[in-house]
Amino acid sequence: MLVTGVAVGFALEIGFSDLDVKRLGIAATLHDIGKAHIPLLILDKPDRLDPGEEEIMRSHPVIGYELLKDIEDITPRFLDGVKHHHDIWNGSGYPDGLTAAGDF
Repeated sequence: MLVTGVAVGFALEIGFSDLDVKRLGIAATLHDIGKAHIPLLILDKPDRLDPGEEEIMRSHPVIGYELLKDIEDITPRFLDGVKHHHDIWNGSGYPDGLTAAGDF
């Protein structure tokens, strides 16, 4: 909920429309839903994750997408936000390594 509060507060501060604030709030609330299927030993690990744990953690965007994709009211825009919130413009993110050169 912290992410949602920060995102909505930011959107209000910079003048998003009411509809866009609502959309951003929904997206921010859903973005990490896939973490519900990540073991707590990994989510709560105080130390650096080992490569296997990192791979499991990196699966949460796809898990979230899979959880939501068949829900009628979840739009493709929200699904993209859930699946690609760790993709980075330069292609170094995950899960799909999207780039600014047309993938987004």
